[in-house]
Amino acid sequence: MKKLLQRVQTTIYTQPMNVRSLMNSFVIAVESYVKSLAELAVQTRTKIGKVTVDMSGTACTVPFAPEYIEKARKRGTLEKKRKSTKC
Repeated sequence: MKKLLQRVQTTIYTQPMNVRSLMNSFVIAVESYVKSLAELAVQTRTKIGKVTVDMSGTACTVPFAPEYIEKARKRGTLEKKRKSTKC
């Protein structure tokens, strides 16, 4: 997962639009649920900044990681134990 976070950091803006959105979601998931990699995920999201994706005129949006993480913290689901990690 560390290698994937590093890959996101270096290649997110050279990827197609749909891959950018998935990479952003991956960083959010790691920060939210993998306690041992949370700090690396924070560094990654800080370096990539706000991810913009063209959703072709739909109402869909790409979540802004800091806001999404704060919502999870308020909900009490941040770092909630999961049975397994899926990649």
